[in-house]
Amino acid sequence: MEVAALRTWGLVASAAALASALTIAALGGCEDRTGMPPPPAETPTEAPAVMPTVTPRLDEPIAQPSASETPPQPLASPRVRVRPSFIVRFEPPHPLARAQEIAAQGRMEEAVRTANAALRSRADMRGLCFERFTLGAAEIVVAACNGVTNADVFQRRWITRLNAMRGVAYAEANAIAQPEVRAN
Repeated sequence: MEVAALRTWGLVASAAALASALTIAALGGCEDRTGMPPPPAETPTEAPAVMPTVTPRLDEPIAQPSASETPPQPLASPRVRVRPSFIVRFEPPHPLARAQEIAAQGRMEEAVRTANAALRSRADMRGLCFERFTLGAAEIVVAACNGVTNADVFQRRWITRLNAMRGVAYAEANAIAQPEVRAN
């Protein structure tokens, strides 16, 4: 089979699997449907009160939160260490542009070695480590080698620094999907 066709079918299959997973998650299809009762609690407690399901009527207005109510904020510790990452497009003469070219040719192991060596050898990139190539090796994702406590300041400084470098077409913060936090 031709390599391009195989790659295309792989992308189609991956997209279909992702769409299926998102549909299942959106429809709430991940509940336990085995029909088995839940395991008994370790300590006997009262049976929880059953809350009736209320379905709003179509002719009733939906209650909106008042201005004095604030939405629940996710609980976060100020000491949480994160590894911010950046999507960067390199162009010649930057050594990481060569790693992108190698990855675009499908030689991923060699491209990863080249990217890691280039990052280690550059003093102006100290503190950033290779994470991965984007689809088609159009860009490189680099991240903080160690966790940082103030990700916003770190990102602003590095984006400014990266965009000012010779051989960088653009650099932007890599948006990472976070799980939704719900108040109980």
